[in-house]
Amino acid sequence: MKSNAFFSLLALAGLLLLACKPEVNVETKVAADEPETFTYDSTLAAKLGADDYGMRKYVMAFLKAGPNQDQDSAGRPITAGTS
Repeated sequence: MKSNAFFSLLALAGLLLLACKPEVNVETKVAADEPETFTYDSTLAAKLGADDYGMRKYVMAFLKAGPNQDQDSAGRPITAGTS
């Protein structure tokens, strides 16, 4: 029984050592080695509706929760000074 536990522990240790083996030929690309170059395509910008910088205008709206108001003007109470 002790020999089975010993061999199981030995096999587990061997698997852990094999799993931690570092890769030998790993190539890493550094961003400073090859800078990416982008060219401005005026025909594509005109096709997509972009400005001189290649950007499009967007509108961002932030919606916030408020009280639920009835939109029916007939149900509203009449107040002085409003028509």
